[in-house]
Amino acid sequence: MARLLRIFLLALSICLAGCSKEDTVRRQFGGPANVCLALSGQTATKAGYAVDEDKIVHSVRIYAFKHAPGETQNEECVGYGYFDGFDGKGPFNCPMKLSASGEIDFYVITNDTYASVQDGQAALSENSSRADIEGFRFSGLQTGDTADGKAAVIMSNIPKGNTVDSNNFTFTVEEADNSSTVVQQVIPIDVTRAMGRLSFYFAKADYRFSVSINGISLRAQGPSGAGLFAADGAPDYTAVIMPETGILTGTTEISVINSTCSTEDDAMMRLSDEAYLLPNTYGSSDPDAFPAGTDYQTSARAYILDIDYSINGERMSKTVYLPPVAPNDWVKVKGIFNASVDVNMVIIALSWEDSEMDITFN
Repeated sequence: MARLLRIFLLALSICLAGCSKEDTVRRQFGGPANVCLALSGQTATKAGYAVDEDKIVHSVRIYAFKHAPGETQNEECVGYGYFDGFDGKGPFNCPMKLSASGEIDFYVITNDTYASVQDGQAALSENSSRADIEGFRFSGLQTGDTADGKAAVIMSNIPKGNTVDSNNFTFTVEEADNSSTVVQQVIPIDVTRAMGRLSFYFAKADYRFSVSINGISLRAQGPSGAGLFAADGAPDYTAVIMPETGILTGTTEISVINSTCSTEDDAMMRLSDEAYLLPNTYGSSDPDAFPAGTDYQTSARAYILDIDYSINGERMSKTVYLPPVAPNDWVKVKGIFNASVDVNMVIIALSWEDSEMDITFN
């Protein structure tokens, strides 16, 4: 199981003088709590956007709400912080204050400034409500104002369960007693990329013939938006026909020879052109076709690639049906070309390679 980006919240809870332990609300929510975020670490949509995989965190947005389901105070925000200028190498110190301790829901979002917000929606801000955050939808990425013209993939802490201190979302921030001045507490939170990554690896079976990839495009179908706080990305779809997206538009000669049919990454030539996809619950387990009996809705919503290639100057094409794409999936399309047969295409979907980064409250 791949390691996810890990955020640590180290809360320093300071007791309010004179707080009543008989008050049921005070027993649940004490405080306030002063925290400082420190980020450190090193790194190891919309299709076609260039993404910076070396500097994976540029900004961090954090909301803290009281955990009180069914009560009006469940909507009360007790802390907010926005920090930017990160380059993924740190460390950086970011002070933040919580107005209450107790059972707290943390929403942690990175790089949302690169998200293309769906029409009619407002971007996230300090004044966003719990409903605004949970209902936030994005339609892809934009490069923004970065010097290299690259974006960074939006990430969030997807809740893992419903039990306090056993998931990735709700935690108990403890309040110090009167005999102690400071209580330190480490709270781990995993942050997951909200998109999938699509990469291409090709090779030829024999040195005696030439192979070139002339173009790769993504069919004009699939999700129109995705959310941040659901395990499948909660994709939604549109009937509007969108332009076909070109992932590779120039010609690339395949120089790597692979006579063993190995599907290992280092046995193939990896193309520099990649794509970043919104999560999609529709897809196929067979790269050559949809399953028999597939209905129109499934075939109209799954990702489909068209690969234009040449072998010894003869131009050909290959249609590839992608599997369902979950947040943080890395879909690798691998093909070995032979002069006498059609290309052998293999699709491998696994968790994205992760960079380690610590964001720590202390």
